[in-house]
Order: sequence, then structure tokens, then C-alpha cells
Amino acid sequence: MGRFFREDWKLLKKGGRNMFLFEISYKMIAVAVVYPLVILLMNFAIKMVGVRYLTNEYIIKVITNPIVIFALVCSFLTIAVYSLYEMIFISSCYEFKKKRHRVSLVQTAHMSWKIFSKVFKFKNWILIPFTLISLLAINIVAILNLIVSGTTNNLWASYVMKCSWKSWVIIIFVSLLIYIPSILGCFAVNIFMLEDENFKVCYKKSFQIVKKNIFRIFGTIVIYNIAIVFVIILLYAILSVILIAGVRILDMAYIGSAVYLSALRIFRNGVKMFLVFISVPASYTVICRLYYKICKENKHNRLPNVLVEKKPKRNRIVLVILVVMAITLNITYVVMAFNKNPFDKVAILSDIKITAHRGSSLKAPENTLAAFEKAIEDMADYIELDVQQTKDGAIIVMHDPNVYRTTGVNNFVWEMTLQQVKELDAGSFFSQEYTGEKVPTLNEVIKLVKGKAKLNIEIKPSGHDSDLAESVVKIIEDNNFSQDCIVTSFDYGTLKKVKEINKDIEVGYILSVAYGNFYNMDDVDFFSVNASFLSKITVDAIHNAGKQVHAWTVDNTVSIKNLANKGVDNIITDVPIAAKEVIYSRNTSETLINMIKYVFSN
Repeated sequence: MGRFFREDWKLLKKGGRNMFLFEISYKMIAVAVVYPLVILLMNFAIKMVGVRYLTNEYIIKVITNPIVIFALVCSFLTIAVYSLYEMIFISSCYEFKKKRHRVSLVQTAHMSWKIFSKVFKFKNWILIPFTLISLLAINIVAILNLIVSGTTNNLWASYVMKCSWKSWVIIIFVSLLIYIPSILGCFAVNIFMLEDENFKVCYKKSFQIVKKNIFRIFGTIVIYNIAIVFVIILLYAILSVILIAGVRILDMAYIGSAVYLSALRIFRNGVKMFLVFISVPASYTVICRLYYKICKENKHNRLPNVLVEKKPKRNRIVLVILVVMAITLNITYVVMAFNKNPFDKVAILSDIKITAHRGSSLKAPENTLAAFEKAIEDMADYIELDVQQTKDGAIIVMHDPNVYRTTGVNNFVWEMTLQQVKELDAGSFFSQEYTGEKVPTLNEVIKLVKGKAKLNIEIKPSGHDSDLAESVVKIIEDNNFSQDCIVTSFDYGTLKKVKEINKDIEVGYILSVAYGNFYNMDDVDFFSVNASFLSKITVDAIHNAGKQVHAWTVDNTVSIKNLANKGVDNIITDVPIAAKEVIYSRNTSETLINMIKYVFSN
């Protein structure tokens, strides 16, 4: 295996500076262009079904829509065209170095384009989709690493594993029907570039080469995929050492497992993207190596004449400007994604969210700024709180109609002014440490959590308030917080009023008992349901209506895991750290989980 990598590295180095600059520039520019197109396609798919959240059940319906199918085919062909040009450029670099020609990046790109343009002839167009399929066939490990997740595992269990044996035979047969011809034609691009033949001739020649060297070629592809596995393991090992050391140094062992698993989740996504970026150059390096090794002399080399670069300095300036613009756009995308993940509206692309019930109410007095600060420290995605209106119209955070339980004063919220509320001690009932903790206003809470966590604002009408919904919406809008919160209530009329004022605010109907056909209620984006009444059938029914499912209030890790397996979208809990550990550990081996817990408990 060492010789295998040394030879590949030697061939890769022969591509020299041009290949490196091309890969950086090409990838940066591609992401800058493709990212917004992907978002546009995703939003288009959501709009097609008329929902705010694309559940797994709706994904199946969406991809069978003729317009969406057409859009997906166009996307597939675009990626194929992108990959094919990249392969031709890489092959050109190797060929120039092999023949010891000194050419610039622009010259190589121009010659590659002249070869690439021949693909669009009638006899050659099939090379476009074939190339991408061939790349997918070679990069088995990278593809599996990209698509495997808790959600896709659930989809696999729900749809594929339930197939009959006849369906399995068809699936296996079709897979082999695609895979085997793809491998047999793996040298088609090399032959197309060097011999200027049509696709049919190129495929036949590749077929003959592969047939005579089938074990050697297949073995090399297997070794390449094993190497990718080792790279993934090495990256995870390095991450583990860094994280464990960091948690120990910062004395954060109490949330060590959650921090580790959270970082592991982010890192896993990073590894997926890294493999996507390197899969074409890495796998095509392997193919080029095999081709040059097996076909040492190609007597039919028909490379186009190299362009005489008239203004090399200007071309370099243009390239630098394009790359700088692409980098700027990519950084902007990353910042925007951190502020608001654009894929949160698609179930298969988002994780189960954890909501801290009234803040981290086991560590600090409920519904106080102290509890909300603890919830942020505990990495909660959302913080649930309750709001009511005082006598003078202020919106304060308080669960009970009467403030006695948490403050010791026997008064109702609607009987008190904001000044009177601010004189209450909302911390002593919990512990002496929090003596003097005040009852916060909604405005104060938003200013505290903005940019750190989202809010689940439960509106609790008392019957004594006049404009509760209007006041809550105004506070949300004044803080530009519409996209960072959801509004819930047991009162459907209140939710309708919120929607009438601002349709962009997501609202959820809280249900103590789930029965009947409530799934298609208008003006409701999701349902917040008592976990005791959430069966898989109920979850599926709500998802089939294109709405999310929030489950409350769950503090048992076994129950959290069961709810996750049922497919809920958000779990409201008093133990956000434990819930995070359960959710993130679903995609991690049990052995690793036990090792993590051992490390952080000693």
C-alpha cells in the first residue's frame, strides 16, 4: 500500500503548481455559484408542496413531482459537466508534465476547454452523465460517508428495509447494472482526451483494457477506498485528542461528553465536505495512474495546440479577482449559515433540536435570566419560556397566573404593574445563591439570548389582558427576532392573531392530549405535544401534513431516545445536556460513547 501511495503522490506532484491553483480556484468559484443555486432549488421544492418544513414524508412526494424531477436532472447534469471539465484539466496537467511541456494555468485551461467542448457533439454527450456515475462508483466510501446519518438511516429503515425480496433483487440488479459498466468504462475520459474518438469507441477501448486487467484495477479501487477509511479514522483521532485536551484544560468535564459529541457532529459534516472536494482529484489520480501504468505509450495522442497566451499578467489579475470574490462570498455564506442554517427547513438535512424547559430550570430558578444563561452554557438550541401581560401592559416572563410559587407573593400577574413585578424575588425559592433574582421582561430575555440561542415563546392568555399577542409580536419585531423564535400557545385564537400580524413568525399549537384529526389546522406550523401521547403513527400523521413535531417535557434518556427514533423534530426537556448526548450519540458507536463517558468522568 505504501508503494501505491508513493506512486500516486509522484503523479500528483507532476501536475505541479497549475493543478493546485486550478483546484483551489475551481472549488472556490464553484461553491460561490452552486451554494445559492442549491438554496434556491430547496426553497422551490418547499414552495411546490406549500409547507414551511419539508418532512421526510414530503420529500418522497416532492421528488416524484415532474417539475422537481426536471430540476434534479438539471442539477445532476450540471455537477456532471463541472466534474468532467475538472477531470480533463487534471489529465491535461499530467500529460503536459509527462511530455515536459511548460504551460501556464490559463493555457492548460484553454486547451482543456477545447477538448471539453467536443463532449457536446451528439455522439459524445453521454460522456457527461457517465463520468459522474463512474466517479460515484469509484468513491463508494466517500459517498456512503456523505449520505449516512440518523435521518437517512430512518428513511432506509422506513422505506428500503420494508421492501419485499423481489424488490431487493431488483435493487441489487439495477445497482450492479450501473456499477459494473461504470467501472468498465473508467478510462473513457483519458482515451477521449488523448485519442479524439467518440464516446462509443472510447468506452469499447476502456472495456478492453479493464477486461484484461480486471483484478488489478478492482483491487486498486478497493485499496483507494480503504485509504479513505484510514484518512477518516486519522482525522477523528486527531479531533478526539484536541477535544479531550481542550475540555480538560478548560475544566468543562461536566459537559465534556456533550461538547465532544457536538464537535464530532460538526466535524463529521466537515469531513463529508472535505471528501466531496477531494474525491474528483484523488480518485482521478488513481485512474490516471492506472491508465499510464497499463498503457505506457499512447500512439494516438491528438492533443490540441496550446494557446499562445498574449496577456498573461492580465489573465492572472482576472483570476485573482475571481478567487477573491469567491472567497468573500464563501465567508459570507458561512457567517449566514451560523446565524441561520438555511437547511433547517428540510428534515433530512437537520438534526433534532433540544429546547431547555423554562431555561436550565434544574440549575437555576425557572424563567429567570440566570436559568437562560445556564441553558446557553448547556448548548440548548431553543429556550422555552412563558409570557404574560401585567396590569400596565408589560410583557413579563412567568409561568403561573399567580406569582406565589416562585416569589412568595400571593398576587396574580394581571393585578400587578411592571414596577411591582420588578420588586419580587424570583430566586430565593430555588436557593439562597439566587436571592434577589428578578422576574425578567421578554425584551430583556431577547437581548440576552440573541445570537446565542433561539426562543420558544409560550403565550399564556389570562382573560384579563387586552393586546397580549400584539405586544409580543411588536417586541419580537422591534428586536428583529422573527427568524430566531417560535411562538406557542394552548390558545388557538392567540396563534391565529400572531399569524395575522406577522405571517413569518412560526407558531405551534400545544396539545396536552393528541387525538382526532387535528393535523391540518390552518395557521399552525407545528404541534407541541405531550410526549406521553406521541406514537409513531401520530408523528407520521403530523409529518404527512407537512408540519413539525415538538415533544414535551422529557427528562428520561430512554424516553428521549425513543422519541428520537419516532422522528420528532424538537424535544423540550429539563436536562438539555443529557438530551444532546442522546441525540448526538445516535450516529456514534456504543463503544466510542462508553469511552467518552469514561474519559470525562475520571
